[in-house]
Amino acid sequence: MKKNNLLTTGAFARLCNITKHTLFHYEDIGIFLPAYTDEKGYRYYDILQYDTFCTIAQLKLTGMSLKEIEGYLENRSPRKMIELFTDQTAVIDKKIKELQQIKQNLNYLCRSAEKALSTENPVFIAREPEAVLVLSAPMQEADDYKMTSVFGNLVTSVRENGYIFPSGMIRRIQDLKIGEEKKHYHFYVHGLSHDNNATMIKPEGDYLVTYHTGGYEKLRDTHKKIFTYAEENHLTLDKWIFEEIVIGDYGVSRPEEYVLKLAVKVNK
Repeated sequence: MKKNNLLTTGAFARLCNITKHTLFHYEDIGIFLPAYTDEKGYRYYDILQYDTFCTIAQLKLTGMSLKEIEGYLENRSPRKMIELFTDQTAVIDKKIKELQQIKQNLNYLCRSAEKALSTENPVFIAREPEAVLVLSAPMQEADDYKMTSVFGNLVTSVRENGYIFPSGMIRRIQDLKIGEEKKHYHFYVHGLSHDNNATMIKPEGDYLVTYHTGGYEKLRDTHKKIFTYAEENHLTLDKWIFEEIVIGDYGVSRPEEYVLKLAVKVNK
């Protein structure tokens, strides 16, 4: 070890673009130690330790824990390096897929919220694309605890295959017309593929659309608004109405401020 190769803790931290506390922490857990400590307790790092620190930093970026990195460094070899990098590449591919899904979700939420905030017509007809919906078990007269549990289980069931927010519920038009809002309905999320029996296709077509604000208790008034518009314009409605949250807890603080998009297909 050459003395002119030694750097103080502060100098080595600046070289690595980290804080001294990171070096202290790495020393405490035993993964990266100073090359030399003098009689006064001052720590010094060899300039050649820079490569080792970069290895730790890069492995940490792949998602490895410091304990895993320590174990690898103690037993590293060219063959182990190849095995590790192959495994970590698969981990990174999975993370990229997850991040792409998150980006897709955020874009969907932004587009939906922008449409809701910019729409002036109380009820209008809009062209809706086909969508794959993953449904919960059928619901009937459920309390808040049951509803939350069912929706949570739905999200868990599709997490592996991916899904897109926002979420919502579907109800039967015939139930709403007789005031039976809680008689038969499902929660749904937008799926990325039609690969199980719990999915349904929301068909492409012209939909009667409106936005609702004011809490779930006042949904009946908005339902009546849709039915009145359909009657006045001699429109035949399909059997399902889709009620989708476009601005929810992520945008407002109270359920009464949520914005729901209500859409029902118009049959020719």
